[in-house]
Amino acid sequence: MRILVLGGAGAMAEVIERDLLESGAEVIVADRDPKRVEQRVKLLKSRKVTGKVVDIKAKDFVRQLKSAKADVLINSTWYELNMIVMPAAIEAGLHYIDLGGLYWKTLEQRKLQKQAKAAGVICILGMGSTPGIMNVLAAHGAQHFDTIRKIELRCAGAVLERVLPSKYFVPPYAIKTVIDEVLMPPPVLRNGKIVMEKPIGTPLSLQFDKPIGKVTGYYTIHSEVATMPEVFRNKGLKEIDFAYAYDPELIKIITALSRIGMTSKEKLKIDGCEISPYDFLAEVDKRIPRPEKDTRDIEVLRVDLWGTYKGKKRFVRVEDIAHYLWNKSAGSVETGVPASIIAQWIAAGKISKPGVWAPEEIVDPLPFFRELKKRKIDVYEQINNSPRKKLN
Repeated sequence: MRILVLGGAGAMAEVIERDLLESGAEVIVADRDPKRVEQRVKLLKSRKVTGKVVDIKAKDFVRQLKSAKADVLINSTWYELNMIVMPAAIEAGLHYIDLGGLYWKTLEQRKLQKQAKAAGVICILGMGSTPGIMNVLAAHGAQHFDTIRKIELRCAGAVLERVLPSKYFVPPYAIKTVIDEVLMPPPVLRNGKIVMEKPIGTPLSLQFDKPIGKVTGYYTIHSEVATMPEVFRNKGLKEIDFAYAYDPELIKIITALSRIGMTSKEKLKIDGCEISPYDFLAEVDKRIPRPEKDTRDIEVLRVDLWGTYKGKKRFVRVEDIAHYLWNKSAGSVETGVPASIIAQWIAAGKISKPGVWAPEEIVDPLPFFRELKKRKIDVYEQINNSPRKKLN
């Protein structure tokens, strides 16, 4: 199988590429910067890796995709580019996976269902950690209900060993995505309707097992809330929200940058150059030296569901615990591994239904959880007050 990773020279793409290679796939590292493509190919040290310069903004972008002769395209670029990349993939007849559309882009992408089906192309939206694993956890949990009233989605982590150089602020993923997640109004489903909460509004007290323990979370904009209300509507879902327990220092930094105007998307002209502070930060972020190893940590994704089964009230919790791997943080592992697994399934014909799908609609949970186990990601479930059971 031959997988094209677009944005393949980026930090998040490295986990995708490493997992694909360890699974025996051929990998095409595709990016617009020839030097970064060359660096990534050298870093991966495999005969099954090739580099390809691809410019998303080029007039012949579709032709560039076709020329790669790949089975599946994994879009690891910034989420704002999804509505450029995905239509091009459909036109090129190339199966497509991305890592999420931060709610709004996901809603736009869902409208391409007819085009994808007509082209015989499979498009899976948000196949990373959250969205991605989180959606599949929810799909498994939903099987235990006749009706679902409420779903809570929660994410938290803990640092076990900090290895980042203290003089640099290194965001956990693309700085523009971090800014948007923190500062954009988060959608939540209340009484069957989507409403927008205040960004970094009321703090939520979240309790996890050690080493995470008690942490503070906030409602955050995420693509799960774009798809789950529709997917689980037939079970009567009325409430759903997503909360993330960010590092408190990260929240302080992003809010401080916002107060001084550094997160503004307004274009400014300086010496004939037009750029926004928001885009300027992204360019600075690309140039910050990265350590050879990520911070050693763990991350937990949790789905809590409330509803009924055979006329009785029921509570179900499904959660995963991800660990450090390939010198990459648990969050990076959880984000990259799912896209690799599902790209392989598509290439092997295990997923064969054309159209535009959320992970909770198309991914078979238990076989997927077994694949996660191979990557040091454990999955558990608890029903009512019964003991927690391992699923993989």
